[in-house]
Amino acid sequence: MSGRGMDWESIVSERVSDWVKRLDKDWTSSSHATMVFDIAKSIEYLGIDIMTHLSVGHPLGFVETNTDLYGYLQMFHEKIPLATYLSILLEFNTLKSWIAHLPWLFDKLVPTADDAEGFGKLMGISKDFVEQRVKPYADPKKDMLSSFLEHGISPTVAQRELMTFIFAGSDTTATATQATLLAIISNPVIYQTLQKEIDWAISEGAASSPIRHYEANNLPYLLACVREGLRMFPPTAELSERMTPPEGDMVQGYKIPGGVFIGLNVRGIQRHKVYGEDVDIYRTKRWLEADSEQLVEMTKTLDLVFGYGDTRCLGASLAQMTISKIIFELLRKFDVVTTNAARPWVSKCYGLFFQSDFNVRVTRRKERTMGEEALGGTEKGRAQFLRC
Repeated sequence: MSGRGMDWESIVSERVSDWVKRLDKDWTSSSHATMVFDIAKSIEYLGIDIMTHLSVGHPLGFVETNTDLYGYLQMFHEKIPLATYLSILLEFNTLKSWIAHLPWLFDKLVPTADDAEGFGKLMGISKDFVEQRVKPYADPKKDMLSSFLEHGISPTVAQRELMTFIFAGSDTTATATQATLLAIISNPVIYQTLQKEIDWAISEGAASSPIRHYEANNLPYLLACVREGLRMFPPTAELSERMTPPEGDMVQGYKIPGGVFIGLNVRGIQRHKVYGEDVDIYRTKRWLEADSEQLVEMTKTLDLVFGYGDTRCLGASLAQMTISKIIFELLRKFDVVTTNAARPWVSKCYGLFFQSDFNVRVTRRKERTMGEEALGGTEKGRAQFLRC
């Protein structure tokens, strides 16, 4: 991925901090009243703002307005199911390729930059940013768009790359964050253990505000929560097919004919016995009790969530940093509980996952210090909650 010279983490931190402040201002419940808050929708808004800030230098304002601007998400959720169903029909893909050579027809069937809402509206906004950026004496920016142009990418291709970057990065990271959060707050032991580690890190000066990526990677329980979330809930169910070469191939002793599509079942792989016997359970402890050899194999298997080889997700590190930062900053400031334990959310899968009605009650955490009195001594206390 391009973007060298950009301070990726500062941008993510700025957006997450702003999101937490707005949550504190607008969505916290009091001791005598509940403010029902659909945190799934809010995390989606945050994801889009992060990706647009990285792309063009500032967020579009989904979080600020708490609104699905231009009906983008609504149209996205409505159109993706149909597109997914049609994409599995090889005949349709052939037809689509044929139609692509007929611009007068193709433009009537797909979003365009002239649309007033939805995906097309974001295409138009991206086009405007590109046109402004290529003007003589345009102010230099440190964002993905400038990086694309500096590396010789044409304005037309840069516009398409921006849309891919925003589309691919925001939805999947939001899904992984939503699923990990639900798994944490649904398990009191895991939830309390993570908050103890968060409090310990703050009291020991091991966590900035907001937390830095290297600091998050030094918190074993937070890391275990995020890894286990990605393992249990890979954010995409698409197969990422590859075609075998004309001469065919051998896969684990099986002869595969040439010209055959082979897909990667990510959710199935994440139930591999390398993780142990209880692979259908969200159990963070597996990442703490594994020996070094098993941990290497578990990590390699988990990395397949982001693909492999030429099709590996280029934003894997960005996604993991974002998830850790959101979870840590949310739970350092607030207590979060679902308002309907029997049905905490609605989740639908069309290759991508769409979450809705993830209604929670958010309350401010009381100020506390987790020093020697709270944990019974720093090292002793930390060892105690890591054994949970």
